Amino acid sequence: MKTLPMSEDVKVNWKLDMAPSVSVIIPVFNAEKWISECLGNVRAQSCRNIEILCVNDASTDRSLEILTQAAATDARIRIIHFAVNKGVSAARNAALNMASGEYICFVDADDIIETDFISNLYQEAKNHDLDLVKGPFKIVNGEEIKESFVINQKVKENKFNLHMDFPSVLYRKSLLTKNNILFNEDIAYTEDRIFMIRAVYYAKTIGLVESGGSYLYIRHFGSVTNRPLDIKTVRNIANGYIRLFTYIKDMDIDEHSYEILYQEFFLGYLSMLNTNRSFIGEIWHELALLVDLLKYQHDAIEKFKIAIQQHDANGLLKAFHIHRAKLLSVLIRKQKLQK
Repeated sequence: MKTLPMSEDVKVNWKLDMAPSVSVIIPVFNAEKWISECLGNVRAQSCRNIEILCVNDASTDRSLEILTQAAATDARIRIIHFAVNKGVSAARNAALNMASGEYICFVDADDIIETDFISNLYQEAKNHDLDLVKGPFKIVNGEEIKESFVINQKVKENKFNLHMDFPSVLYRKSLLTKNNILFNEDIAYTEDRIFMIRAVYYAKTIGLVESGGSYLYIRHFGSVTNRPLDIKTVRNIANGYIRLFTYIKDMDIDEHSYEILYQEFFLGYLSMLNTNRSFIGEIWHELALLVDLLKYQHDAIEKFKIAIQQHDANGLLKAFHIHRAKLLSVLIRKQKLQK
């Protein structure tokens, strides 16, 4: 893994300790509403031998003060402070370069991990010598809690389905180091998906823990993932997918695995555009770059290309609907044969 240079605008509160089993990385930007609860849950983990790397990304609220107070009472907490805002990818990369744990765990500052989450995953990883191990993942939306059992079944069918639950995974640090897996700092979306897919590609052993402590993904009103789309976001997602398919094009993966990523990201993006049609006319350039990167050139891709070249939004969406319907019918036939 390349080492990111430390500039004068980065300050580190560093306390040497015994080698931790797991390094927990928490990017923090203006998270004073949530960071105390998040940090409290991480500190209360039943796995005690952890280091907690908190990256204050130039917060303008009380986040740094809260982190500093916590670090004064818990030697496992290390604070990395950015004097200027650099974004979540830069924050995670800075912590990754300094992490000394055998495994890595990522927690967002507004999320929660239950008491046995790290312990259960680490034990599974050690017992079976795993590169990656996924734990239970729950989505909390107000009073409603949904558990993603479906994703576990999908992962059993094909490891590339693991891209769906980036934060609920424990990563062997040596896997990341050996393969130079970092977060892309020049894109605003999909950086976690790209990180996850690259880790899955290089991982030799992957495991699942399906019960016990969970990662709780908390949906907050007004958060980035819940805001209405605008053209900047639509373009940023396209650029993220362009980077993602650039990586995938160079990967030696079978056609079925590629199809999973193709349907999730490319067709998923067209589905989003189908419900937000006004944006299509402003991203022809990005769509052309994205389609050119697709690895398997079937008839639908040629139809997509023609529609994009002609700036024909109706033609693009018509080709998308026909192609998606064909893929759905194939999937239904496969499921019937399996029964």
